[in-house]
Amino acid sequence: MRIASRQAEPWRTVEGIEFRSVTGMAYKGKQGPCRERNQAAIYRGPFKCVEDDDHHVYHRGERMAVCDKTFHLLQKEPYGGQFEMVDPLEAVSPEQATQGEFVVSDET
Repeated sequence: MRIASRQAEPWRTVEGIEFRSVTGMAYKGKQGPCRERNQAAIYRGPFKCVEDDDHHVYHRGERMAVCDKTFHLLQKEPYGGQFEMVDPLEAVSPEQATQGEFVVSDET
């Protein structure tokens, strides 16, 4: 979730409390099973490292194996452009992909 815009001037002040308009944006997480297709991602920066909601830590400039679901998620907003995506040397079809050990539900 992130703040998309925040009104600079309050639209109302009540007993010294300023009320401002704020627009927030949220993105749906990654539901469903992890399928291993030998893909990887490299975090571009600017931070030394970042951690996602599944506790995966991406270190700037280091290649990290990711499941197919994460591979596609990191290419969309709000992550788009922050990661370099690495396809496998030999493609693994969705039918050949093995089930990973983590399954994330939307109840977190």
